[in-house]
Amino acid sequence: MTTRAIDLRLTGMTCAACAARIEKVLNRADGVHAEVNYATETAHVEYDAGKATPQALIDVVRRAGYDAAPAPDPFAQPEQEAIAQSRRYRRELANFAFAALLTAPFVAQMAFMAGGRHEIEMPYALQCALAALVQFVAGWRFWRGAFNALRGGAANMDVLVALGTGVAFAFSLAVWLVPIPSQHVYFEAGAMIVTLVLLGKLLEGRARARTATAIRNLLALRPPTVHRERDGKVQEVPLAAVRVGDVFLVRGGDRVPVDGRVQDGESAIDEAMLTGESVPVRKVAGDSVLAGTVNENGRLRCVATAVGQATLLAGIVRQVSDAQGSKAPVQRLADRAAAVFVPAVLAIAAVTLVANGLLLGDWAAALMRATAVLVIACPCALGLATPTALMVGVGRGAQAGILIKNAAALERAQGIDALIVDKTGTLTVGKPRVAAEYPAADFTVRELMLIAVSLETGASHPLAQAILERARVLGVDPVPVGNVRQHPGQGVEAENGGQTLRVEQATSGSGPWSLVKAVTNTGATGDYSLAVTPLQTTYYRFVFDAAGPYLTSTSNVLTVQVKPVLSTPTGPTSIKKNKSFTVKGTVQPGAPGGPSVKIQIYRKHDGKWSKYKSAYSTTRSGTKYSAKLKINATGKFKFKATIATSSQFVGVTSSYSKVLTVKK
Repeated sequence: MTTRAIDLRLTGMTCAACAARIEKVLNRADGVHAEVNYATETAHVEYDAGKATPQALIDVVRRAGYDAAPAPDPFAQPEQEAIAQSRRYRRELANFAFAALLTAPFVAQMAFMAGGRHEIEMPYALQCALAALVQFVAGWRFWRGAFNALRGGAANMDVLVALGTGVAFAFSLAVWLVPIPSQHVYFEAGAMIVTLVLLGKLLEGRARARTATAIRNLLALRPPTVHRERDGKVQEVPLAAVRVGDVFLVRGGDRVPVDGRVQDGESAIDEAMLTGESVPVRKVAGDSVLAGTVNENGRLRCVATAVGQATLLAGIVRQVSDAQGSKAPVQRLADRAAAVFVPAVLAIAAVTLVANGLLLGDWAAALMRATAVLVIACPCALGLATPTALMVGVGRGAQAGILIKNAAALERAQGIDALIVDKTGTLTVGKPRVAAEYPAADFTVRELMLIAVSLETGASHPLAQAILERARVLGVDPVPVGNVRQHPGQGVEAENGGQTLRVEQATSGSGPWSLVKAVTNTGATGDYSLAVTPLQTTYYRFVFDAAGPYLTSTSNVLTVQVKPVLSTPTGPTSIKKNKSFTVKGTVQPGAPGGPSVKIQIYRKHDGKWSKYKSAYSTTRSGTKYSAKLKINATGKFKFKATIATSSQFVGVTSSYSKVLTVKK
């Protein structure tokens, strides 16, 4: 036996009884198992290819009084499906507006009657004309649906609406034309009922349109075009034109179009929509990339490994679609009830008519009460509530990155008491924040934030955004920097006033960007100790977490580093008290400050270094500076050169000099 499956798009259903009817006739066919979802207006059918064909299944549905066609592939034609759904909704809206406009005079008439002014009543001819237009033009769908249902040997909501409003219209017509004395016409009742049911259908269509957006939003993660490379030339082609083995380019800020493998290039990919990780993942040659993820900044050259419905994103779309179309156990119970609901309502209405007529002797009143039973009992909510709630739940979950396997799993989830997660770091809000700051000695948080925010302004990286958000909280504004250089997955550097500024990822390794030689986690709160190369001075550290209530481990550490503009001051290592000596050094070309280079002396006291007196001015000649100093105390001393640059920038300092011993 060869089992195949097909999804059918159904038309003509008006209630859960219709869905139950179609499911019943399909399952009667040999070798067929079908599930019909009223909310999605689809049927998922599994059939024995030796006993049934897709056309035979469609014919079965048509003989039951409905219509069917193969459902369009949402992955291949999302726009066409959205357009068709929009057209259906506009038709529903126009039909309801037409009915509401014609029913408005009846509403005004009833308002006057409620106020005791019965003399204000429209002529019977006008009431009949308005009611006829509402019932047989705007409400024609109910008569057509009732005919198709009865022809197929079943009764549905359309039968109830058509029978109830038709009886009210026919009785009113008889009262007017026969006439029947001492009886009222009920033209307004039939018109109001049809209009209200049309309003329900309009809201129902709106709910369907909104729940379908979950799949369309997932599909929107794919770019419509791809930069494909062939024979050394790059062309922009439609997504559907890409095949496995094609080479494609992903620029900074673009979404990855298909699943692939990096051939060359280096960047960071935001995979939060698949993995939940809030920090982009570094990608180099040999790493895989997935359709729908976002390339942060670098340029990647990749080869396609899976396209179309073979991509991981397509699998997610299928899972969401299957979950939305599956039935919860409680829905199966509602479907069984709906299958017998309409016949039961017809029987109750008949009993109401006969009982009231015989007991009260007023057959006109009995007829209206029976009509009320028919209309009020329309089982819309019975068949629509559960599947609509399911579609909304599965769709909202998919938008939040939570994939639900099927309706049964979602129903069982209400009994969950504890949630066990297998990986620390996935339960986050998906947005890193600055959790801690560690300024070096002699620097404040605001001063060192200035360096970081100036480099990260304009960057889209999540860690850069975290730094910018922290700067906004502290009220720190950036200053201009030049020659900004992005190093994907590693950091950013720029120039300001002759000095090189850098923010980099604090990871160990080799190469020009491996400036931090060791990263040691010293506690669960994210306190890190850093050891850096002698040529770089670490002035600032940011420790990030993902701002999640369940996350305690640190996700990232960044260091802010400044390449020294001033060389380390040189001078004697031993001298006598009150004897003059010279300290000198060099300044990088173009460094700010003019003659404002100063020498700050530090003295060791009780094992700690502290400033000794005020800073000394220096004499500057080109790139060289020097100062005549005299110390009138004994002990251990060292020096640091600084440049005062007012509000333009901070942190322009040298490293400490060698220790100077001053003797008596």
